[in-house]
Amino acid sequence: MGVAKNRAGGWLGCYSRFVSAATSLSVAGFLLCLAILPLSYLMDLPSPDGSGGIETGSAIRVGSLRIAASDGRLWLFNNDLPYSGSTISLEGSWDGVPVAERRDWGFDGGRFGIEQVSYIDADGRCAGSARFGDFPGIYYRHFSWRTISSPWATLSISVGYAAACLSVLPLVWLTRRLLVHLKYTTRSLLMVMTIAALVLAGTVSTGGLKS
Repeated sequence: MGVAKNRAGGWLGCYSRFVSAATSLSVAGFLLCLAILPLSYLMDLPSPDGSGGIETGSAIRVGSLRIAASDGRLWLFNNDLPYSGSTISLEGSWDGVPVAERRDWGFDGGRFGIEQVSYIDADGRCAGSARFGDFPGIYYRHFSWRTISSPWATLSISVGYAAACLSVLPLVWLTRRLLVHLKYTTRSLLMVMTIAALVLAGTVSTGGLKS
């Protein structure tokens, strides 16, 4: 029994430390998003400089990942440039290779949805694939082709969405603290009211006896 209690206490301690660390990181991320939001309208995404080079704009490179902010959005991509809607294929062909499109899976909600499409060549082999995701405030594209070593992926999220998601844990923590404070405050108030009622009742009773 004692061993089980110690294990339970250990797990609860680890869980509490994890939640505390996650909440602290969420607060830091939330404040960072609040700072980035107005600044993002002054920042640019990487773009060709007209002479074969790339203007990095606001992009920060972390390994193979690039992170940038522009026009109220956060951009994550793994190429020199983010994909933002340029034409990379024509119907019936991709990169000059005749292909047929095959929808592997997806969800279509009109303007919003997510799907994966494979491109099958004349030999019946998969020459490449593309994933498309569009939701309010979220833009996602992922392309792979057999002649390139790594896929081209881009994810764009509204800074407001990111701030809202990061605010969940701090709000839960704040709500719990307020409820605990309110609980103790309510208990104290009820105790004071009870004592006051008893004193008043005693005073009334004493006055009645004297009369």
